[in-house]
Amino acid sequence: MTAGRSWVGDGFKIASDGKTMISADGLRQFRPPSFKRKLGKTKANFEWRNVNQGQWQGNGHLNIITP
Repeated sequence: MTAGRSWVGDGFKIASDGKTMISADGLRQFRPPSFKRKLGKTKANFEWRNVNQGQWQGNGHLNIITP
C-alpha cells in the first residue's frame, strides 16, 4: 500500500470502486492487492497513461507473496 500511495502521489482520488487510487493529474492509478483466482496469486497493479482520460496504456504487476 505504501508503494501504491507513492505511485499516485499526494492529492490522489479514490475511484468509484472505493479502493483504486488515481493520481491528481489522472496519469497514474494503483489498484490494491487482490486475489486473482484464475492465476492463484495475489497481485497489485500500477497503471499509467499519457493523457488523463481513456484507456490505461501500461500495467505493472506486483505479485504479493504471503508466508
